[in-house]
Amino acid sequence: MNNVILMGRLTRDPELNRSSGGKAFVRFNIAINRIGEGTDFINCVAWEKTAKTISDYFKKGQRILVQGSIRTGSYEKNGQTIYTTDVLVNRFEFIESSGNSANNGNYDDEYQSSYKSKKSKKSFKKQEEIFEDDDSDVDEDIYYDKNSNNFADEDDDDDEDEDQFPF
Repeated sequence: MNNVILMGRLTRDPELNRSSGGKAFVRFNIAINRIGEGTDFINCVAWEKTAKTISDYFKKGQRILVQGSIRTGSYEKNGQTIYTTDVLVNRFEFIESSGNSANNGNYDDEYQSSYKSKKSKKSFKKQEEIFEDDDSDVDEDIYYDKNSNNFADEDDDDDEDEDQFPF
């Protein structure tokens, strides 16, 4: 599974660009404070409608929550291969209104987003929970036995290889 969820602040205004094939995209960085000292700067890229929305409604310093996957790539520059690691954004959340970019350093507080689009009359209300943990699809009676490289039920005593999972 390749899934990442990050929350941080934009390091510059996102600008919409077009690929050679004509697709809209935006590249941006988010700054994420580490617990303790230090900051990580994460490269992100979004495409099409997601890119357009991010470029239209986000500005430098604004908090954003992104969900996506990590993508690696490379390109040639001046005869050297440059390797890249980006988060391919497929979902995002407004964390604050565009007028409130003061850094309070507390990412765990509940928030009230009063963001209103100039293009529509929609507003975003208080969000109780962004992600829910649903364990309904987890079968707790199955475990992985490292010694036999098998997944098995707790009451499964036969040594059939049908559940074998090579590592």
